Amino acid sequence: MSLKRLQYLLSGDFRLLDVLGLEISQDVNNDNVRRYLHMLKDCQTLFLNALAQTNDMRNNVAFQTINPSFSFNASANNHNFIMSPAKFQAALVQQTDTSQAIKNASSFHHSFNRRLAAKNDLLRVQNHVRFPSSTSLTTSTYNSVQQQNQLLDHEVSLLLKKGAMEEVPPTTPGFYSSMFVIPKKNGGSRPVFNLKKLNNYIQAPHFKMETLQEVTKQIKHSNDLTSTYLSDDFLHIPVHPKTR
Repeated sequence: MSLKRLQYLLSGDFRLLDVLGLEISQDVNNDNVRRYLHMLKDCQTLFLNALAQTNDMRNNVAFQTINPSFSFNASANNHNFIMSPAKFQAALVQQTDTSQAIKNASSFHHSFNRRLAAKNDLLRVQNHVRFPSSTSLTTSTYNSVQQQNQLLDHEVSLLLKKGAMEEVPPTTPGFYSSMFVIPKKNGGSRPVFNLKKLNNYIQAPHFKMETLQEVTKQIKHSNDLTSTYLSDDFLHIPVHPKTR
């Protein structure tokens, strides 16, 4: 069983403990209700610590995969699963500060959007793919495999609906590339454009992407980290009208 799966299963136990606590609290004639609720609270703290340790182990595995020299300094002999009041207070303050920082960040949203929009306008005007004048244009398109016709029609309709592409008359001359779909891990299909032939005509400037190893070297103690997933992130990049 993976650590991620174990963490997911442990998190589901909190719902059962909450329901059990509610049922116990309604038994007003039982003198042991307070003691039972304290026991449930200790169980919840135990699960919280188990989830926290599982999360630390997942982070440790991830960081060591990226940087083998990364060391995890948590004490392996610490079996005190009940969080002390001081640690709980510190964790609560940290969580409150994080929530407040997120709320404060929203006040910079409009100003940031205005600056980003101005920068994007500059990028849209100045940056576009430069094609040599010898690039051959044609009005003939590619024939797709019959088994993929239905999937291709579906993906094309989605891209048109999202505004990621626009329809042109069949007689419009252009540089046409083939398209196919591949299955996604979580279900559905992913459209893929074969730009191998097109890339032969493009002289791309040098570009270097930062590696994960280089990024991890910039991480300092007590830094706050987060992960962001953008659905269809490549569709958010505007394309210059001259190179569409």
